[in-house]
Amino acid sequence: MFRRSKEDVVRNLKDAGCSQQTIEQFMECLKRGTLSEQMELLSRHRDSLLDQMH
Repeated sequence: MFRRSKEDVVRNLKDAGCSQQTIEQFMECLKRGTLSEQMELLSRHRDSLLDQMH
């Protein structure tokens, strides 16, 4: 499995338009290994992006 550095993950989240709060929450979930919470954060972010477009 390909492992990304913390900096790579943060950069990708910033590039995706995530807020600092979302990034911090995601990184905490990553540290705890709670994949379902990570996916929930990304799903909520995706939903907010879609809402902004429509």
